Amino acid sequence: MYPRRKRSIFKKYILIYLVIILVLGAFAAGLYTGRRGERIERESFFNLGSLIKKPTDISFDLFWDVWNELKDKYIDESKMSEQNMYYGAISGLVQSLEDPYTAFMNPEEYKKFKEDMEGTFEGIGTEIGIKHGKLTVVAPLNGSPAEKAGLMAQDIILKIDNIEALYLTLSEAVSLIRGPKGSQVKLTVSREGLAQTKEITITRDVIKVENMTWEMRENNICYIKIGQFEEDTQDQLQQIIDKVLAQGANKIILDLRNNPGGYLNEAVKVASNFLGPDKVVVVQKGRDDGGREFKSEGEGKLRDFSTVVLVNGGSASASEIVAGALQDYKKAIIVGEKTFGKGSVQDLETFKQGAALKITVAKWYTPNDRCINEKGLEVDVEIKLTEEDINQDRDPQLDKAIEILKEKEKLNI
Repeated sequence: MYPRRKRSIFKKYILIYLVIILVLGAFAAGLYTGRRGERIERESFFNLGSLIKKPTDISFDLFWDVWNELKDKYIDESKMSEQNMYYGAISGLVQSLEDPYTAFMNPEEYKKFKEDMEGTFEGIGTEIGIKHGKLTVVAPLNGSPAEKAGLMAQDIILKIDNIEALYLTLSEAVSLIRGPKGSQVKLTVSREGLAQTKEITITRDVIKVENMTWEMRENNICYIKIGQFEEDTQDQLQQIIDKVLAQGANKIILDLRNNPGGYLNEAVKVASNFLGPDKVVVVQKGRDDGGREFKSEGEGKLRDFSTVVLVNGGSASASEIVAGALQDYKKAIIVGEKTFGKGSVQDLETFKQGAALKITVAKWYTPNDRCINEKGLEVDVEIKLTEEDINQDRDPQLDKAIEILKEKEKLNI
């Protein structure tokens, strides 16, 4: 009887084990089916295949707990797009760095970004940035709808139509301001010197920027204005230099006001005209390197010219590089107002599904090791340009530049 009882007990336990295994198997299958999409998202979002870069001191359980609570309880299911939640989580990760120039772009935003980089787009024609936590106009482009409507560099944008701008990212603000030709956008701005906010309605158009203009002035002064540093800026400038030399010019006013920047190599080439060869124009310093120097080249046809550079709060990035180099080498007197302070370098990384990440990887320093980023450049001679000056078609900054060059001619310097 003992052997038979033993076999019976053994069969009983085997049956229990099989039931447990079947229950657990069914539960696991259901869990896998219910969470399969989420599991794929986890692997994609956190890149668990790259174990070397995976944080070792942070648990992502809280993230998934919050994710599941939203999925289970949020009242408006129509807003529960997993794709948007996924992109939103990545955007929040990037925004935690509090760097307005480091930005995640979902596929739709990246598509618009590429269109902008092609040079022709529909909108109002202004460069905007985040300064001291506020959405700020860097500069309206020359001849743009924004400039014609009265938008000015350093205007702080409070509202875009009826949407508060305070908590918008740079990409979100750009998306709201852009739009098809003929449509309108209303910007509510605050401006230094104005007691009340100002509403500016702008009709969007196809933006084509007139990049460079020049004219001869009295006393052999050549006035050159560069709107931004495009791929052919140096080629255009070289043609102008040849013409002004033939006309006997010996003094230059280089107008970089409301120039939001552009290509670094073009800025270095433009500065080279005033510096001559083998001078450090700018130093690019990354996180783990000692700095990369960008040096001037060419004969420097304008290096013996008396020069004044005009700047203002809309002078940013590449224009600050040129002004800073000429100021450090005492090749020009800088007149106007303090520059914007955009002295950082971004890399663009693209990802699957058409998304992209613009990430700050370095900062720019002048030859005398002055950091441009967030600080801007102080001018040698400060002259304010008021709204009244603009309305009366006066330009005291340009007038001061001409005065300085005439005085230098009298002193034979």
